[in-house]
Amino acid sequence: MEKQLKQGRVSNKENQRRRNSLLRFIFLFKFVFKSYIQRFAYTVLGVNNPRRLLEACLKKGLVGETFLHLIGQRKVYFLKNPGLACLNSGLPLMHYRFRKKNVNLISIPHSEAVIKGYIFLIHRFPTGQWISEWILRIGKKKHVRLPDGLFILEDGTKLAIE
Repeated sequence: MEKQLKQGRVSNKENQRRRNSLLRFIFLFKFVFKSYIQRFAYTVLGVNNPRRLLEACLKKGLVGETFLHLIGQRKVYFLKNPGLACLNSGLPLMHYRFRKKNVNLISIPHSEAVIKGYIFLIHRFPTGQWISEWILRIGKKKHVRLPDGLFILEDGTKLAIE
């Protein structure tokens, strides 16, 4: 039986669940800004202030951060190898690569729109599964037209996100 915690404290098991959810979120989109993490944590995880969660991931070396100078010193968060090791093996972990040079002014608003769609869907259908475009693209030809994301509902219904 779990030890009774004081009001406002979270069990280690719950912290681990939140951390793994955050790592999976970053994995799905390759990189995220702090504002995306805050929106995800508040909407999906029910965490009002994800600062401690993010700081713990940074301190343990699960998540890395770097500055993007092209948009006024905004920090970008990405997974490091120990963070990838925390994720389940059902994901295509060996294909994950964060390349700072691939983040540009055109991709940022697009990424934000796709992430908003993801958060909207995962909040309403928590048992659904999201597959990002970069995961769909594995093993496909470079110029094949694919959706930005594919959301699969529990009953098998597939929703293409553009």
